[in-house]
Amino acid sequence: MVANVMRDYPNREEKLKQFYANRMSMLAHDESVIESKMLGSQKLEHEQLKRISNSLINRGIELSICQFSLGHSIDTIRETVERTITYYLKTDNEWSSYPHSVYTLVKLISLAILVDVSDKAWALLAEKWQSSGSNGYILAKLLSYRSNNIQLGQDVRLKKIGQILTISNISDDCEFLEELKKYSKKWYIRYKGLHWYNSHNDDYHIGYFGYWAVEAAAVAKMRGISLKNTHFGKYFPYGFFDLPEQLPKEKGVKKELQQKEQALNTVTYPGLTRLTLSLDGAWLNESEQRLSLITHDEGLECAGTVYQSDENTLDSFASGRYEALMKHMPWYKRVGVENERNLPIGTVKEQLMQGVWKGETEVTSYLVYALKFDKYFMGLTFTFMEKDKTHCLPIIERLLKSIRYE
Repeated sequence: MVANVMRDYPNREEKLKQFYANRMSMLAHDESVIESKMLGSQKLEHEQLKRISNSLINRGIELSICQFSLGHSIDTIRETVERTITYYLKTDNEWSSYPHSVYTLVKLISLAILVDVSDKAWALLAEKWQSSGSNGYILAKLLSYRSNNIQLGQDVRLKKIGQILTISNISDDCEFLEELKKYSKKWYIRYKGLHWYNSHNDDYHIGYFGYWAVEAAAVAKMRGISLKNTHFGKYFPYGFFDLPEQLPKEKGVKKELQQKEQALNTVTYPGLTRLTLSLDGAWLNESEQRLSLITHDEGLECAGTVYQSDENTLDSFASGRYEALMKHMPWYKRVGVENERNLPIGTVKEQLMQGVWKGETEVTSYLVYALKFDKYFMGLTFTFMEKDKTHCLPIIERLLKSIRYE
């Protein structure tokens, strides 16, 4: 027997094993309750049985994702997904009409796509959805992967997951991959408030089963294009495509410079060791090849690039940065006037941009900085939700003031 190889972080294995054992036990218990229609000595009413039956679907989905995290084979995960489809077949049409059920079914159908459920299981899944009168264009889109003549029905707009439909309809492959990358990298923060959010840090409840954007992977598989050399980040389940996950690698023995950085809570710009920034306990460095920072709550991102030039002025460099960014991301527009001020490292120009990403409704702020020091220019960008501005601006200011070139 081949041992399972973890797809998730190794230090989360114990939490995942606890969740797996818990869900297996709960599923067995609930199945026996439904079969006997008894809970202990109490005979259950129809509504009570219906609630238990409906809960089985979510538990089956979470168990499937947990199995993926633990490194179970695709065949094993397929068995769980097909078992979960049987739970769905037993629901009444009323359940399928609820908006929250669309979210659940997106996950279930996405998993069915990724593990290639049997033709019989797929046919039953599609037939049940059609006959139930369930809504949601995204569900029709997913089911069209293996079923013809799927009727759209009435659409249901889902704030958290609705953007995936827009992405799936993009005709240009390059744009499709770029938008899917953005969706995948921001996937976790979209679900703040759900019961499993931040569960990897909860030592009091058994709730962590892995953070994977299975719907993003499903539309990628539907597209049928190669994902080699793509960089969708740690939430995209590459294991469904026989590719390695993109979790930040665990570091072995640190080099002397890395040890010093850790002790001082600083990060050195790759290839320019004289340029440092203080992480201030607020930031994580996601890459050793480039400057890519994210706060622990994942609500604020920072990216930076250094250029060497003897010809540019700070004015021309800043202007070129703004134009390039707006050309690449046309939904961003300048807000207010450019500000110029001094930092310990030198003069900096600052420009706020704002816009609404495709498929979203909330405003995203994009704070752009252009710096000049010695013979170098540096572009820094900070991305955050406008509603989180009060929280993010002090963190940005501390990082800017910590930049040193010595």
